[in-house]
Amino acid sequence: MLETIREHRIAALAWVVGGALANLAMVLSLAKELDDFPGGAEALARVLGPSVEAFRPLRWPAERLDTLGGYFTYHNATLITMFLAVYAVVQGARSVRILEERHSMELMLATGTSRRRLVAVRSVGFAILLAVIAAGIAAGTAVAFALAGEPDTGGAVVTFLAGWCAAVMCFGLAQLLSQFTKNARVAWGIGSTVLIGLYVLGNSAEELGPFEFVQVLSPFYYTNLSRAMVPGVEAHWLSMAGMVALGVAAIAASAWFLERRDLDAAYGARRRHGHRHVVRRRSRTVGSLWADGLVHGWVSIVAWAASAAGLTGLMIALEPAAMDAWEYFDVLLPEASGADVDRVAQYIALSASLMIPIIAGYVVAQSAKWTSDFTSGRVGLLLAAPVTWARVLATRVAITMLGTTVIAAASVATMTAVAAAVDVEVDWAGLGRLFVISLALGLAMSALAAIATVVFKSRGAVVVLALYLGAAYLLTFVVPMLGWPDWLNGLSVFHAFGNPYLEWPTLAESTVIIALAGPGLILAFILTARSRKVP
Repeated sequence: MLETIREHRIAALAWVVGGALANLAMVLSLAKELDDFPGGAEALARVLGPSVEAFRPLRWPAERLDTLGGYFTYHNATLITMFLAVYAVVQGARSVRILEERHSMELMLATGTSRRRLVAVRSVGFAILLAVIAAGIAAGTAVAFALAGEPDTGGAVVTFLAGWCAAVMCFGLAQLLSQFTKNARVAWGIGSTVLIGLYVLGNSAEELGPFEFVQVLSPFYYTNLSRAMVPGVEAHWLSMAGMVALGVAAIAASAWFLERRDLDAAYGARRRHGHRHVVRRRSRTVGSLWADGLVHGWVSIVAWAASAAGLTGLMIALEPAAMDAWEYFDVLLPEASGADVDRVAQYIALSASLMIPIIAGYVVAQSAKWTSDFTSGRVGLLLAAPVTWARVLATRVAITMLGTTVIAAASVATMTAVAAAVDVEVDWAGLGRLFVISLALGLAMSALAAIATVVFKSRGAVVVLALYLGAAYLLTFVVPMLGWPDWLNGLSVFHAFGNPYLEWPTLAESTVIIALAGPGLILAFILTARSRKVP
């Protein structure tokens, strides 16, 4: 149990700090928006109505938007619950399988630890971590509401308690799914895809007519029953108990199947060489660093590219409905530097900008892999090939840029295809600018990841990078909404992205990208040459 907690403590810290600060910033921003909107909160709710309905697949339900609790629940709480559930799916799929892939389960079993106990201990440990994350986010939210003058500690606790219950259920089901797949990557890939599909399907269930009942398959249907920060909504204890019970049952079932299958194999797979279990070790040597990186990373690239393409494509598909509710986007996306553009172009620019957080997430994931390779000794193995560390770093940055290119290309191609399907005209020059600046920003973030990895050489690099990128992304919203000084935008790498679909970045924005992508990368190589080569 303690080993599981130690393994995920850095990620849990990032969740608590990042989630609490994000909610603090957004609650204060939303409170100011409700107070400052012409006509008051009720007028704002009326204006938001059509756009909220148009974007139902992305966020739902939307109730009492004229109150801070209702607006925050719609704007933030729903998405945080979804992200926490996806995180639980990934960790549930890896919980047992990662021990098999690292060939450390054999050692644990040799000490007399049973498979059933191994599953139980790791599951309880992760459930405790999820509880810490939920409690930390709830505490940050409660503080934010108190600072906004509308304290609601009980509502925050109940809302994120329901999110914890859903995460426990998703963790257990993903762990059970992993017993029937070849490895953890396949399990979390399938699980995450199904979960996000259920999220979108559940949001749109009321429009499915006789098939509306499918919403009961979504865990978010049950978390929505306990949106206690919305006036008039109370905790639904039965649904929360049911989610936990289902999660526990799934964990017990996964232990049962683990006891009845071979290690490194899916349940039901035929045994090779009679009943003798053969552990197949990879015979690949270091060989080409490019080939080695792509063999281990192509699934991740495809998954991130599919996510970006799906999100941007969905946004373009919603364009006809969104044009009927453009008032909301006048708040979210001010016109770019006085450029004379139409609303369709602005909407496409907004849709395109959503791929940038996904690119950032991909870079953070790559940074996590880099630090894991160092702490596990894999970098030492590569250096013994012999391969210089500078070459290792250069290859990893190059592979990250390849992934960024695939993500950007998939997004642009999907946007173009969907736009043609819904009869929306796109600007080809704008798409070209978007593709180029996305690659430049990806290189800048890769340089930041390389510097953090070389400096910290531990999971602290991932935490620092994730916290900075999260704070930088929030700054692009918080600075204009709270009226903070414009120079703060200069601290955000996302602000440097600008609106390339509409126009090229300004000189100041370009300087930030160039400084990070050029000198930043050179600094990473200098630090690499002067740093230690072993953990």
